[in-house]
Amino acid sequence: MARKKESKGLAPSKTRIIGAGITEMYYMKSLQLLLGFKAEIKSRFFGRENVFEINKRIEKALNEGVDVVCLFDEDVTQWNEQERIKLNTLRQKYTNVPHVILATSKPSIEYWFLLHYTDTNRYFETSDDVIKELRKSTPFSKTERYLTDKSWVEDLISDDKMKNAYKRARKYAGSQMSHTNVYLMLDKLLPEIFTDGKKSE
Repeated sequence: MARKKESKGLAPSKTRIIGAGITEMYYMKSLQLLLGFKAEIKSRFFGRENVFEINKRIEKALNEGVDVVCLFDEDVTQWNEQERIKLNTLRQKYTNVPHVILATSKPSIEYWFLLHYTDTNRYFETSDDVIKELRKSTPFSKTERYLTDKSWVEDLISDDKMKNAYKRARKYAGSQMSHTNVYLMLDKLLPEIFTDGKKSE
């Protein structure tokens, strides 16, 4: 469950996964199918990758009484100053909002995937740079044909790869180099396994 019941007789809050791009969408859909966590994951919750649109989707979910896990990439902030400022504002807005998790990756979610195979936080400028490194371990592709086949996600969760990625992401949190806090999503959706690393040893 995404959250424990607040009190007897009250239903737990729903959690909605939102984000940008088909990679995040298919990753989360396959992860849900394989691990069985409860969350709303629909194509319409994913769309244009800019802070304005992301904020609109977050606000819509909150207005509907739904918790939010939002996955998006930070790469655009490296060459677009306006988006960087908007992202910082978004973070400040939701820092102390317990119903919102901003699960960001720099430069992209492919860095989160890479951590399943390699312990590194070297600087990657673009998602293409990360994918080039990722393909040394797995034939990753951003094509819809590849992403819709859940076998690539099955590989990510096999042999403790996800637990290793979780630990590595926590280790590099806040780094000025490549980093991701997608591990916060796992704390939210699978607390019995990942919460604060207490059960992920």
